[in-house]
Amino acid sequence: MSRGTQGRVIAPVQWLWIACAASTSGHALAASDLVDGTIADRIFVSGFEYAPLLGTAFSPVSVTEGTPSSLTLTLDNSFAVAAATVTASLVDALPAGLVIASPANAATTCVSGTASATAGGNTLTLASGAQIPAGGSCTVSASVVSMSAATYTNTIPAGALQTDHGANEAPATASLTVTPASGCVPAQLFDDPGFETTDPGTLVNPAWAGTSTNFGVPFCSVNVCGNFGGTAVPLSGVFWALFGGANGLAEDSTIEQTVMIPSSAPRYLNFWLRRGAIGGIGANLVISVDGTTVATYPEPPSAEPFYVQRSVDVSSYADDGSHTLRFHFNTPAGPAANFSVDYVRLECSPGTSPAP
Repeated sequence: MSRGTQGRVIAPVQWLWIACAASTSGHALAASDLVDGTIADRIFVSGFEYAPLLGTAFSPVSVTEGTPSSLTLTLDNSFAVAAATVTASLVDALPAGLVIASPANAATTCVSGTASATAGGNTLTLASGAQIPAGGSCTVSASVVSMSAATYTNTIPAGALQTDHGANEAPATASLTVTPASGCVPAQLFDDPGFETTDPGTLVNPAWAGTSTNFGVPFCSVNVCGNFGGTAVPLSGVFWALFGGANGLAEDSTIEQTVMIPSSAPRYLNFWLRRGAIGGIGANLVISVDGTTVATYPEPPSAEPFYVQRSVDVSSYADDGSHTLRFHFNTPAGPAANFSVDYVRLECSPGTSPAP
């Protein structure tokens, strides 16, 4: 008789009856007692204890981004007739990108055990002193979460579970699959929607490509461009995109940015526009996606005293592909028109950007 699942392999014990004078149930121990069963098992394990096994699992094994899953470590002492005591803290270090959720829900069923995990952290710990019951098991658990779609493999190495019966001989491994969340993720797609990373000297913006036939770029601050008698100012902050402002001259100017538009939700181009001065000669602002016009804003009958938020449905381009969204202003030579654009966002609902 031998066992070697995890622990020491012991030689057959049939010879032990010769040297033993022990008795059980009122009769002398005989060779017939030394078979797989209660008496033989007791002789077999006397002085020999098996190191506990260690396992890990996620439930559920697949979740969407931002949805918690329960991580459980199982400490298995099924092969021993005595309880095993954890002699050093058992620490499970989570893979990069996977963290303890909030609430952490750290818990253990191990006798005298203390489980700890901090929301946003990357470890689940069972303190030393916990006991794994004889012939049984106990668990340590916590909630985990990830905001990035991927497959996360949690591995606890051999030797991580230290007990007075020995250490786990095999690593414990489990995988959690995180899939993209349905709905609007992320909620807004453009870099620098308010143009506030514009260089105050050159007026070049690192997130938005810009052109202007008369000024090089269309980005402005009041310190550099002035406010054109109050007809052209930012909605908020320091910088904005000013189309026009070239009195007597033809002007052609653009701003554009290329973004990946997820397919998980509708998308709307939301922006604030003020046509603060009109020249009356056909100034026009065209918005396009990949060169296809999606909206046009000509000169109104009269100048606008305030910014008004506009929304353009671009959901037909929500296909997980990269797309270039462009604002293109053009006016012939003549009296200047001033079209100001600020706080440009690509969101999941029309008109959801409050004035900053």
